[in-house]
Amino acid sequence: MMKTGYNGATAMKYSSLEKDLELTERFGYDYIEIRLSMLEEYLKSHSLGDLKDFFASSHVQPFSINAIEYINFRDEAGLEDLRKETAALCEIAREIGAPYIVAVPTFGMNEPERYSWEEIREDTARALDILGGVAQSFGVGIAFEPIGLRDCAVRSIRQGWEIVRDVDRENVGLALDVFNLYVYDGFKDIEDLSLIGKDKIFLVHIDDCENRPIEELDHCHRLMPGDGIIDMGRFFTLLFEKGFDQMVSIELFHPKYWEMPVEEVIEMGREKTLAVIEKAFMGEGTAEHLKTH
Repeated sequence: MMKTGYNGATAMKYSSLEKDLELTERFGYDYIEIRLSMLEEYLKSHSLGDLKDFFASSHVQPFSINAIEYINFRDEAGLEDLRKETAALCEIAREIGAPYIVAVPTFGMNEPERYSWEEIREDTARALDILGGVAQSFGVGIAFEPIGLRDCAVRSIRQGWEIVRDVDRENVGLALDVFNLYVYDGFKDIEDLSLIGKDKIFLVHIDDCENRPIEELDHCHRLMPGDGIIDMGRFFTLLFEKGFDQMVSIELFHPKYWEMPVEEVIEMGREKTLAVIEKAFMGEGTAEHLKTH
């Protein structure tokens, strides 16, 4: 049974976690991915108990906290900071019932070519093993998200999957983002999705993008699903063939959505997510996967 999720980045400039909770509930989402910066702001005037109480009486439920960043090439002091950050977020996740913390590889690397793939693979696996070990004690999973942009340490489906296999922890899997996978090579490697075990796909982000050369694309060019140039049919067909029927969450960073009324963005996000999924899955002859309640 397919579920819809909302990532707080999508309207975050003029929204808040409190408003996101109200509106995702109103417009029928099943899950929310909580942005760390918005959570920190929320906790200035609310308690974790308030957040837990909301979820106790709401249809919408927490799915992840986003995100632990810059996990690559840390020295020992940096790794200790990573342990502490992970423990703090996992404690919150456990308290409110969020099953996952999202972790992303280091981006903004000025010279990504100076590291070999084997160096990156080994270093990333070491970091994720630390995160997974900490998270395991809290009953929380780590969803590792490859970022397709050229200045990121881990960019592709295959790279992310190789690292998750190296870590070999039950609670470490992948977060697959349509935009991030597309911007790597225009979906030329999309068949690599077939390599990944269904139980290792922890979450999926849905998004589209502007019609620009791939080398010009950045997160600010993400669009609502179906409003851009990405053909998501094969992506979702491969997910369906695996039997994937979990949460699909919209995650955008486009400034134009930050300027729009928050209610409009959140309502539109769910409608457009369902439309894209329906188009993909109807092609496979299964309306059952589209039921969200």
